Parts: sequence; C-alpha cells; structure tokens
Amino acid sequence: MLPIATLGLLVKNLLYVVIFPAMAHRADKLASHGEVNKAADMHLWASITRVVMMTIVTTASFALGSGLVSDFVKLIPKALVDGITITTEILPAVGFAMLINMSFSKKVAPFFFLGFVCAAYLKLDMVAASIIGAIVAGIMYLIMDEIHKTKGTATVTNEEVQEDDF
Repeated sequence: MLPIATLGLLVKNLLYVVIFPAMAHRADKLASHGEVNKAADMHLWASITRVVMMTIVTTASFALGSGLVSDFVKLIPKALVDGITITTEILPAVGFAMLINMSFSKKVAPFFFLGFVCAAYLKLDMVAASIIGAIVAGIMYLIMDEIHKTKGTATVTNEEVQEDDF
C-alpha cells in the first residue's frame, strides 16, 4: 500500500509543481487578452485534470499490484523525488507571499500585524485571530462613521468648552 501512496503523492506533486502553474500562466494570458471565459475554463480543466490523473494512477496501481508499483517507484531518481518534495513544501510560503504582495497596504498592515501577534505570541488559532480582527475593524468603522457624521457639523467655540477636572 505504501508504494501506491508514494506514487500517488509523486503524481500529485508533479501536478502542483509543473502542470497547474503552466495552466495558471495560460489562464493569466487568456485573461489579459480579454478571454475571461476561456481563463475560467482553464481552472475547471485543472480541477478535472487532478481528478482524472489521480483516478488513473490509483486504479492502475491497484490493478498492477504494489510489487510492480514499488519497482517503478524505485526507478525514480532520489534527487527528483527530493526536489519535488521540497518544491511542494515551499509552495504554501510562496502563495502566502504572493497574497501579501497583492493585498498589503498601509490600510491592511495593522490588521496583518495584529493577526501575527495573535498567532505568534498569544498562541491563538486563525479563527480567534480573525474574530479579534473583525472586532477591531468594527470598532474602527464605528469611530470613522461617527467622525464623518460630525465632520463640519459641529463647531465649538471657546465659550462652549468647559474644563473638566477629571
């Protein structure tokens, strides 16, 4: 059973490292030429490709038996397997970096760092950090809404200002 899982993982990693990025670049090119429907279809084809490839690999592996699959897996150079494994482990970090690069701004930065502090130092999970971020955003919205409502409508003169001892 382990050789079949190994072969399935190798095929899945090959899809994520080679085939899907090529399909994503093709979809980007189609979208830049205004062919949005074809770009959307490319993403559907990527999903279908994964299902079909994994179905073929799994079915063929069980039909041929784990002994033959084990012999086939042994033929794959270790450097290739290690390279695909390392690349696959790096992909989430690259995706996160791309997401930050696209969405990071002065308006978003405080929420990013708030989430980082919640996760890294307070040991909160993503849901708790998101709830805290939503609460802070809600408070900021209420404050900004109040500022916009009173902007230009309230003029205070020196006579109206009273000193408060506290």
